[in-house]
Amino acid sequence: MYNSAYFQKRYEYIRRLGEGGSACVALVRDRNIKKYWAAKFVRKTGKIFDADSEIETLKALDYHMFPRIVDAFNEGEDICIITDYVDGENLKSYLDREGPLPVQIVIKFYEELLEALIYLHSRSPSILYLDMKPENIMLTKSLEIKLIDFGIARTILTNNKCFGTKGYSPPEQYSNEAIVDEKADVFALSMTIYTLLTGKVPKTDLISQQIAIKNSSKIPHELKKILLKCSDKNPAKRPRPKDILTMLKSMKKGRNTSVVIMLIGAIVVINASILLTVGHNIARKIETDRNLKEMINLSNEHVMDGEYDRDGINIICGYINGGYLDEQSRLLYTYKVALNLFNVQKDYYLAYPYLKQIEKSGYADVSEYLDVCERMKGFSDSKDIIKFFEEEIEENKYNSDKYRRK
Repeated sequence: MYNSAYFQKRYEYIRRLGEGGSACVALVRDRNIKKYWAAKFVRKTGKIFDADSEIETLKALDYHMFPRIVDAFNEGEDICIITDYVDGENLKSYLDREGPLPVQIVIKFYEELLEALIYLHSRSPSILYLDMKPENIMLTKSLEIKLIDFGIARTILTNNKCFGTKGYSPPEQYSNEAIVDEKADVFALSMTIYTLLTGKVPKTDLISQQIAIKNSSKIPHELKKILLKCSDKNPAKRPRPKDILTMLKSMKKGRNTSVVIMLIGAIVVINASILLTVGHNIARKIETDRNLKEMINLSNEHVMDGEYDRDGINIICGYINGGYLDEQSRLLYTYKVALNLFNVQKDYYLAYPYLKQIEKSGYADVSEYLDVCERMKGFSDSKDIIKFFEEEIEENKYNSDKYRRK
């Protein structure tokens, strides 16, 4: 490895990025164009990874969420595949360090990953990713996600046991008799979303896992329904990616019209259009007031030293982003979430999108907070950010009291 004349002439080894199964990945630098790439070394005798298949798959892809292949060659006992280097952190590492992600961000990632699957499944022949899990999703410094590691990606399989990760991969991926098709990726993505929301690895027993989804306090009710459908044992009953996108869109708009129907049934219709409008407004008011009380009760169980912990913030985010609050309450709690992420959690990257939502809402000092967050974007990790912040306070460039909740 790293010793062939071709490799030595063309690339400079920098450091190892990771390894698993029959492959390892290193960061390398192109000696000619001075650019960094990811070099994946796959054992020719490996039973899990098929280097030739991965090369063909990557060659066929042209999508912004996937790395491009730029070179491939024999390297001793390995085949070396050179692709774009994604400068960031995989979501498993992020979750291990920071805990579950806010619901709004998870839904955004869910939609983007569904779009990626639609692209893969629309190829001819259809490409199955087959290994969706947090550690194969990279979060870049610009807060974009990229899907990496196409080592076990295949076209549709029949009567052929393939590989994946227990808990994330569906039952049919471990059966010699079952057909493995696009619905396998739907299952694995639903388990990945479960992990992003809860911080927990899916159970390998499907019945136990579905119970865990139903009982989780960190997953909004409507999203639970989607995840349960997507993790059905029967692949034929799982929805297609484009149908899941439609469900997510409806969920975000989601308004409960049951109260409206009761009102209409109880009142003599004098003017149908006026009644529908009034009834809908009354129903919406009743619903949002109930949701607000429910959110406050749940989140108050996660207060330490007068501040919400990360679970409390996740609960509030679920109500904010699920469309369960009236506009005034949504703005107020978006502001509270932004201040908590900035001042308490010190998670400036996640505070930024919430601050952007209320940039023109009139809440105090939002522009100053955004200015600090903008300055943070160029730093490589949270330690650099905190150091910068402390230096700014030390030099009195900002009033330190502004960045501490009272």
